[in-house]
This record gives sequence, structure tokens and C-alpha cells, in this order.
Amino acid sequence: NAQSTADCPISDKLKLNAKREYDEYWKKSGKNVVNTEYGFSISFADQDELIKCNRKGMKFHISYDIKWFEKNLDYPTIMKNFSNVFEMFDMCWRSTLVSVKSQISALEKAFTVKGIRFYQRGNHFDWIDMISTAQMTMYYDFLKVHDIDLEMIFEWFFNEYLPEEFGVVGFSMKASSAANYVERCRTLASEMDGVLKQFRMYVRDGTIDRELFEISSEHLVIDGIQSFIQDKYAYPSGREIQNEMFMLFSDQSTLSYTSKTQTKYPTLFQMIKQENILIDDFEQYQISDIKWLIERGALRQNDGGSIELNIQRVGVLKDMYDHDVTCIRYLGGWTDALYEMKSAGDIRIENTLFSEPETDYLNYKLNKSEFSDGLDLRNKYVHSTYPQDEYVQRRDYIELLKIMVLIITKIYEEFCWWKDRKKVPINEL
Repeated sequence: NAQSTADCPISDKLKLNAKREYDEYWKKSGKNVVNTEYGFSISFADQDELIKCNRKGMKFHISYDIKWFEKNLDYPTIMKNFSNVFEMFDMCWRSTLVSVKSQISALEKAFTVKGIRFYQRGNHFDWIDMISTAQMTMYYDFLKVHDIDLEMIFEWFFNEYLPEEFGVVGFSMKASSAANYVERCRTLASEMDGVLKQFRMYVRDGTIDRELFEISSEHLVIDGIQSFIQDKYAYPSGREIQNEMFMLFSDQSTLSYTSKTQTKYPTLFQMIKQENILIDDFEQYQISDIKWLIERGALRQNDGGSIELNIQRVGVLKDMYDHDVTCIRYLGGWTDALYEMKSAGDIRIENTLFSEPETDYLNYKLNKSEFSDGLDLRNKYVHSTYPQDEYVQRRDYIELLKIMVLIITKIYEEFCWWKDRKKVPINEL
């Protein structure tokens, strides 16, 4: 998957020969490898709980109550299921399918061979990616049995729901009418570009001029799509705040160990949250870092000398560490702490439709513009370089459905905020 450069030219034939040699090597050598099995399965079942999870060893099974799904076949509920049931989004409307740095273990970083421009991901990302693909495949097939095409729901969202619920006119999407997966992938990838360009125009101009839209040749750059929300996302800026988060939340930080607690807690954050810790409980080599965290405002000493967390600041930092981004409008009482960090130069704020982790995820899935190991789902169908294997075509189509759900959910969040500013009641999707 390495990209060719002037310093290291790599032809397509060389890549193909390397792939064939790799596959052949493991075909011959795989029988001599000791494997550790783990996996998962999902299904619909007749059960009382909406969701049930079972584990046997390293194998997991997730089942969903089929009766509930059969009773809830309206379009709004179907769309809500991706966040409320399948948990593809969190409470701040962030996609849970993306790769996050804090979810990549130290061992993975040390021993996984990565190219210079590879998408950074670990086992956690691969696991979630497999589960979400299985969920989408199962739900897509379930809806087909009930004569519901998921693409028709996407079309309904743009053509009917946006005008009726938000008074937003001009958006247009056309569902694929083809039966084969090649044409469905090609159509969905093209329509995906179209709705994102329409949203970009609506944010910029306050309307969609169809004639202007049709003659426009402006290239779509995912991270260039702006949001209605001026202060939408916050990111760490600078080495000091990165060090602060590492000391507090990383299981590689030496501050999580004291003679009093030994190795009971994996992080300093968890230890201070659970224990009454004095500064004298730390070793001499740790005290300078603890004092630095107090100076930064993450920790403080109470009147009794115990170390405490500054809940507002640490809350913002923990959210940012866990997700690589913080959604400002959902911070509530922690907002003041965030803007204090911005004033100190520790935080930068952006107003884009997608967060940076989401943008990286979309670029990884859709093209090779940012990552040399990108799946290139959009380009290989638009430019007819797709694989001939129908199983792979179906798998690619499922991935594009996941991406379209992500796009629609992010646009829905935007218009909810846009409508809330006008103080008009919203009938939830």
C-alpha cells in the first residue's frame, strides 16, 4: 500500500507482485503458525432485552430483539437506530467508528509495522469496524426482507424530511435503482459527493442555487466543509497540553504508581479519583511533575494537603484525550475551563462539519489523498477500477452505507442547531 515517491518509486506491477508473494508465503507458512482465536457474531433473536451480549472465552455474541425491530419500521426510527441501538454515535454526535490515538496500545505502536502515510489504527478500531459492518449488513438484509431499501430512506431525508422539518429546500438525492452492487456503489458514491457539496453551498450562501450548483466544478475537500456552528470542535494545541494529558490519563505514565497504592490503578487520574493521596506519597522523581500539574491547574491541594482533581479542566482534558476532539456545545458547565485553555494557547477551535478524526476516517475509507493504505471506495467505483468479486463489491457497498449514515447524522445535527437558534420546536428524527 506504500505510495510511490521520487525518492522511492514503486510501480503498480511491483505492488501487485509483492501482494502475490505475501499471499503465497502465508498460504504455505500459515499452517506452522500458532493462532489465538477471537471473534464475534451478531443476530436477531426473539428475546426480552433489546440488546443482549454473551461471551465464551474470546468469542462474543450480540443479539437484538427482532420483535422490536419489526414493530419499528418507520423511517425516522430506522435512522435513529444507528445511534441509539447500534451505537455508531456517542452523546455528542461524534462517530464511534473512527480511530482514536488513546485506543492504540503502547505494544501496538511499538510492534505494528506502519507506512509513513498509513491510517493510524489498532485492534480496537478493527474490532469496532468489523462489528459495525456486521450490524449494517444484518440490518440492510432485514430491511430488504421488509421491502425497505436503505437508500430510499437517505433520499427521503434530503428530499422530504429537511423541507418538512427544517424548512430547508434545495437538497436533492436520488437513490440507486440498480440491482447490482457495482452500480449501487457508483451511484451512492456520486450522490454522497452531491449532498456534501449542497451542504457546503447552503452553509456558505444560505440557500442552494441549483443552476449554480450544476455548473460548479469546485473540488470537494472533506476537511473544507464548514459548519453552521462557529465554535464547534476543540483540539489540543502544543506540547504542554499533550504532556498534561499523558501524565493524567496514559497507562504509560510513571505517576500512577505510589508505594501506598502500588500498581492498583493504571492512571494517575483514576488513582486520585479513588484515593486520598498526599504529595508526600509520591517519590522524589515524581514530585516535580505533580507540582507542574498543579501549576497547570489540572490538580490542586486542599486544606488538608490532599491532591484533588480540578474537575472542570480535567473533565475537558479527559474528553479530549478519549476522543481526540471535544464538542464544545455539549460541555455545559465546563465551557469556561475550555476557553481559559484557549486563551492560554493550549486549545484551538475549528468549525467544520466533520471533526478531524471523522475526516481522517472518511479519507481512509473513500480515497487515497491522505493515507496510502486508504480503501479508495469512492474512486475505484467512479473510475471503474473496482474488483470483479461480487462478495467484495457487496462488502464495499455496506461500507458506503455506513459512511452515508455518518454524513446524514452530521448534517442532521447541524440543522438541529440551526433550527434551535431560531427557537422553533424540533420533531426528532
